Amino acid sequence: MSEFRLELRSDAALVFQHLPLVYVECMLMIPQTLDDDDERLRARLFPDVYLDDEDNAEWERYGKPELFALFASQSEIVRKDLQGLAPEAEGFGYRLVVPAQHRVGWMAALNAARLMLAEKHGIQAVDMNRPLDVDEPTEKDFALFRIDRLGELEELFVQAGDVELG
Repeated sequence: MSEFRLELRSDAALVFQHLPLVYVECMLMIPQTLDDDDERLRARLFPDVYLDDEDNAEWERYGKPELFALFASQSEIVRKDLQGLAPEAEGFGYRLVVPAQHRVGWMAALNAARLMLAEKHGIQAVDMNRPLDVDEPTEKDFALFRIDRLGELEELFVQAGDVELG
């Protein structure tokens, strides 16, 4: 049986090999999560930055649109890379190649998806350390599970090291 591996190629692309289905499922839900238009979730990612209403209005007019554009591009990067997801030729799991220039977008998308899931399901810091109810799991338990898996994936991106991302 083949084991899950992450390879850092010479071109700095990350190659997930024998990726278990549970991680694939969590990855596939990233674009859908990021595309959620719920204002409460958007406010978690893009909070007011000034106490002064006038300053905040200026931020809304000039700063936020650029962040929204960056956010949309991260979602699109993940969506396009996931189109290359394929079953392994031998053994179990899936293979996914993340080009070097997409790594930062993936890390941002993983983090944003985790934040949005936490906000959507009312997850607090204290919930992150509690055991999941596997006998009668709630939506919150499923969200915690997905947040943990996405966090593990994000950690793999970080551990892959700082390389020139051109």
